[in-house]
Amino acid sequence: MNFNSPATLARLEFLGAPDEPEQLAAYLWQLLATTIKAADSAITTRSKLEQLFADDIGLVRSLYSDSAPQIDSTIAEKLYGSVQNHQTFAQAALNYYASQSRLPIIVFDNVDQLRIESQVQIFTVCHHLAKMFACLSVLVLREESYSTALMKKHLTAYTFHAYHLSSPSFKILLKLRIDVAVRTAVTAKDAITVPAESERYQQIIDLFRLVRKSILGPNKNIIRLVQSLAYGNMRLALKLFNDFITSGATDMRKILTFFARGINYTVPFHEFIKSVMLGDYRYYKEERSTFANLFAVTPYPNASHFTALRLLSYLSIVGDPRSGGEGFANLHQVLNATIDLFNNEEDCKATLL
Repeated sequence: MNFNSPATLARLEFLGAPDEPEQLAAYLWQLLATTIKAADSAITTRSKLEQLFADDIGLVRSLYSDSAPQIDSTIAEKLYGSVQNHQTFAQAALNYYASQSRLPIIVFDNVDQLRIESQVQIFTVCHHLAKMFACLSVLVLREESYSTALMKKHLTAYTFHAYHLSSPSFKILLKLRIDVAVRTAVTAKDAITVPAESERYQQIIDLFRLVRKSILGPNKNIIRLVQSLAYGNMRLALKLFNDFITSGATDMRKILTFFARGINYTVPFHEFIKSVMLGDYRYYKEERSTFANLFAVTPYPNASHFTALRLLSYLSIVGDPRSGGEGFANLHQVLNATIDLFNNEEDCKATLL
């Protein structure tokens, strides 16, 4: 939160938040109250608290008008209880900032890490804060989470403005991450006097430099592969890169040996695919891999090993070039086409899913 500007900003992180409705509600108000207290230490002083709960204090004074000691004691207890109640305190603080012409801006981040029922609960809180406490509620969602909420009509009851922020370039993001890792390793290596430890850090530095050359170099297929699989999800893109580094199918000893000998070695495209596709397993299974099996056959009538390929071919023709040129097709149109041609509706649905 920045309390030196006309607005007050609070970012609420929901990564790791509880998924049970009652626990999530308590977590939300506790998170908001804790954020306010941590950023504005003056908000919990006696003078500020008396401003936040002025109406309650006025009621206490009217009830105990003849007993000054009783008034002070009751007010102190009231203020203490209000601060300990996260929801009461957070709502009072939001009202206070709004009364001071400092727009409360609350950002709900990583909400789509929760299940859809919990997301709906947070949608309701966002709308409640915006309507009842004059807040600007900003809900951060990935495209697929936003589309799911729209399709399930969870957002139809609210008036909102959607802003789309494009995902960063994976190539640029990975380059920055590798550069930071190399600089960190170099700094750690320079501070170590034990030869064995220094050599280990040097291997880490060599590995990242080789990976940077292989993935960010002339072989563009690796970047294309990761971008196609992640489809804008940078968490997944970085996970795929991490899977390559840690995969049991990646022969790191060979890679480092070539690099140490000065051999002009580049990680081949097929080795990168193998490492990411298999992970720590020796054999491929679709249910535990990021890579789909295009030739998998479903257990439904008239199922075919070529259903996925037929769908891809059909979609490449009927795709409607809109929404940034990615292309979309009407689902009912796709289903009707497969039913007319192959009479395998259930096979088509299972393949699409």
